[in-house]
Amino acid sequence: MTFGLDLGNFDEAIWKISKGIFPYSGVGCNWLLEDHFQVILYFFAPLYWLWNDVRALLVAQSFIMIFAGLPLYLIAKKVTKNISFSISVVFTYIFFIGTQFSILNEFHQITAAPLFIAILFYSLVNNNFNFYILSIIGLLITKEDLSLLVSAIGIGLLFTKKYKRRGFITAILGFTMFFFLIYIFMPFISIKGVYDHFDFGSAGYTPFDVIRTIMTNPVFFLKSMIFPLIKLKTIFQSFSTFGFFPIFSPIVYLIPLIEDFVTRFVYSGPQFTKWGLVNHHAAPSSMLLSVATIYGALKLQNIIKNIRLKSLFFPISALVLISMTILNNIVFHGPINSILKKQFYEDEQWIRDNRDVISKVPPEVSLAAQNNLLPHLTHRNSVYRLPYGLNSEYIMVDLHDGPNKYAPLNFSEMKYFVHSLLIDKRYNIVYQKGDAFLLKRNFKTDITKSKYYGDTRYCYYSYEER
Repeated sequence: MTFGLDLGNFDEAIWKISKGIFPYSGVGCNWLLEDHFQVILYFFAPLYWLWNDVRALLVAQSFIMIFAGLPLYLIAKKVTKNISFSISVVFTYIFFIGTQFSILNEFHQITAAPLFIAILFYSLVNNNFNFYILSIIGLLITKEDLSLLVSAIGIGLLFTKKYKRRGFITAILGFTMFFFLIYIFMPFISIKGVYDHFDFGSAGYTPFDVIRTIMTNPVFFLKSMIFPLIKLKTIFQSFSTFGFFPIFSPIVYLIPLIEDFVTRFVYSGPQFTKWGLVNHHAAPSSMLLSVATIYGALKLQNIIKNIRLKSLFFPISALVLISMTILNNIVFHGPINSILKKQFYEDEQWIRDNRDVISKVPPEVSLAAQNNLLPHLTHRNSVYRLPYGLNSEYIMVDLHDGPNKYAPLNFSEMKYFVHSLLIDKRYNIVYQKGDAFLLKRNFKTDITKSKYYGDTRYCYYSYEER
């Protein structure tokens, strides 16, 4: 129930790093640093020296996102001097639906961002310059678009008395790094010679196009922050979970939060999950909202003059945070509710069939498999996502239908695809269990004759085969 894109893609590349192999992914049709500036992934490779299993990535991702709660707690405790409120902020961060889905949704490098964000604001509270530098470097090597978040953090610091100079340098550094990466460095190292993630839909193709659109058509920009209405729902869910405290936060903490929402909302497709909380895109805002909650609550407490009410403010606020978090998980069906469902713990027959066939795949052979099977099979030099890799020694498919299992094909296309391979005797079945099949190649074919070859709607053909 996981997929080649993205878990298999990351797993293949990071496993190859652990083996000293060039981290080209046949699953993703790219190499690690041309896809995103995600140097952070090199630090995950040693995990495979301890446990050669894709689940090492899933465990590490969970640990990193939850461990970010420690510096968050230390910030809250130092700023508010209230333990109950500090614990409640961490509780809300962990059970925020955006945090849950970031952990649940495969594996992504962006889930390291909350830890670096927490360390950054911890460094400001404790005036620790070394931690500040560490956190900035961490964000810059996690993903190229986090350079804009770094710049926004710097702009926010311009509104402080103590950190104006640091804020100016940080803002310039983040802004410069972003454009250097996407226009110079990443196209230079790319096999394709271009940056892969231009195209913001109707907002424009490049960041400069987006800026031009915002400047010349501010009405379009304002509408893009509201419509489709999923964006308003995201804003409501996000702020209501945190008791609306972030609204009252000083501008230094609001600017990075606004940047995160703007960069997600100005994008107009086709990856619509950027707008909601059901994917990994909410990972940075989960921590930005948490930090803003601390300072928003502090600001409200400072307004209160009555000593009795002032002393009760943080304990009451703690109850508000916990209550709103639980309420949001009930109303909006947070993933945590799955632990109460019997299906969450059961293996269906098709899953058991797949495990059996997976165990029959020889190690190290070249292999092509469908989207949902790849994370179980990517620890090999040559592995591809069907319908690519048609000269692979083996192919594994499971014709028990389900969501996203066959992407970029659909169920009927996959059935026809497998049927044609068998009819033409290019492959034959060497093992079958239920609807799961392991096919072995009889002879190689001219891949240029495939209708998928060179079709940019899917992905360009694999680096090894080209």
